Amino acid sequence: MAVLAINLSAKINAVSALHGEVSRKLFWSGWPGVPEDEVPITHITNGVHARSWISEEICDLYERYLGPKWIEEMPDQKSLESRW
Repeated sequence: MAVLAINLSAKINAVSALHGEVSRKLFWSGWPGVPEDEVPITHITNGVHARSWISEEICDLYERYLGPKWIEEMPDQKSLESRW
């Protein structure tokens, strides 16, 4: 079914960089003469809507320690370390 879907698709996306790499290896034979790393299977890393996945208590905790705009402006590792 995967081969059928690939053959009928205008564009092929994997759900992560690793999934794209594995998929290019698996389906490489579908593109004779094309180097494996040039097989046209791209990847889109799925994002997570953080506010939908955390509890109200955790949101309050993040706002207290990271500020009210934590969701729009995620702090980098270095700035997080400096807060502790």
